[in-house]
Amino acid sequence: MGIETALILGFAAFSAHQQVSAAEKQSKLVNEKAAASAKADVARGEATTKQGSLEAKNKAQQVQLKAASQKSSFLNSGITLEGTPMSAISGTFDTGIKDVSQILENTRITAANYTTNAKNTVKFGAMEGANIMAEGRSAAIGTLVNAGMGMAGGSSFSNIGGKAQSGMAQSGLANTSFGRTFGGFSGDTTSLAGGETIFWRG
Repeated sequence: MGIETALILGFAAFSAHQQVSAAEKQSKLVNEKAAASAKADVARGEATTKQGSLEAKNKAQQVQLKAASQKSSFLNSGITLEGTPMSAISGTFDTGIKDVSQILENTRITAANYTTNAKNTVKFGAMEGANIMAEGRSAAIGTLVNAGMGMAGGSSFSNIGGKAQSGMAQSGLANTSFGRTFGGFSGDTTSLAGGETIFWRG
């Protein structure tokens, strides 16, 4: 293989490597952003839970104080704690218990929403990152295939694999992570990481 061919294929391999590298960086940024957003939601959920517990506790104390005040008022007025007075005190407790329960339920729902948002953010961030990587790898493969087609005159893929491997070897990319992933050319097929194989001519 002539030096010109080696340089062309080597440049194609380098360009493909850059495409994969750029995709890796972008994917990493997407995942880091998603993780940071999820972490913030988790923190909001924890803060909501603490705040809700505090509000519930304060409400319970207010109810207890109100009931105690009612009891004291009745007794100071010489009214026995039975019948209507007792119903009034019981009503205060019943209403207070419902209020406290509602506060805790609202808190639970809000905190759960934050947790769900955090999980979805991580999930969709991972999906977006995976898509970016897939697009980067696809673009890289396209770059190598186009270079091979150009060298073969577009008429045949025969020996493209060997030329691409040789080009990467001469360009110093054969032993990079890219070269190991996409350098498995063999005639009409390309072996990808994970055992997947591309059959160029069906």
